[in-house]
Amino acid sequence: MLDTLLGWLAPYSCYSCGRLGQGLCHKCKNNIINQLQQLPCPFVETRQAGVSVYYDAIWTAAPRQGVLADMVDDVKFAAKRGLAKELADVLAVAAPKSMQEWRRLARAQSYRAARRYTLQSSSEGARSDNSVTDDVIVTWVPTALSHVRQRGVDHAKLLARWYARYVDLPSRQLLVRRHQLAQKTAESRQQRARQADTAYAVAPHQKDYVSGSQIILIDDIITTGYTINAAARQLREAGAAHVYVLTVLQQIN
Repeated sequence: MLDTLLGWLAPYSCYSCGRLGQGLCHKCKNNIINQLQQLPCPFVETRQAGVSVYYDAIWTAAPRQGVLADMVDDVKFAAKRGLAKELADVLAVAAPKSMQEWRRLARAQSYRAARRYTLQSSSEGARSDNSVTDDVIVTWVPTALSHVRQRGVDHAKLLARWYARYVDLPSRQLLVRRHQLAQKTAESRQQRARQADTAYAVAPHQKDYVSGSQIILIDDIITTGYTINAAARQLREAGAAHVYVLTVLQQIN
């Protein structure tokens, strides 16, 4: 209701063409969706680097530049909450729309990766497609509480909640942060990996929901991939059947 009221009192201008009314007008949203391209797959690159990957597949909309990047920044740092709804709409329209499409993407990404690098779960007895349940849950990588208080918004939560509404799936906060104070940005990939490994846990009261479920894990951006992989690891170790990652942006080095 608050977003609706603010939309009337202080409507957004389209981030692409400047037309008053929405962060993305209908025409510009369709143009952006039609121009989305296949990005270099961090899933493949991570496997080839010899790192165990705990998510089954990843889909990301755009590199960290242009209109979508500006919108993400304004949700994240300027608390423009209404933009999360429009970003979620882009994901809902453009990303895989069924578990069958997600599994097809997982097979394609796995095939492109070097065969000697496999999901950690493969060595533990990976589940076949025949064991997939009908339970699908949307969740997100939780933001540090210190950042939420500073910025006035948990951007990943907003994005996931709106995406779940658009695709008619339940959303739950399955993950919590072990440390609520934001950590100092790591200077190296190795340091970032160590930070991520201890950052998340499955909420104790959510473990029954995780076990056997297919999880769509949402975040605003993937950079090195360590954060999303660490979050996915917690879900898999808690018994998730599959974890599929969905982000708006990807940092292209």
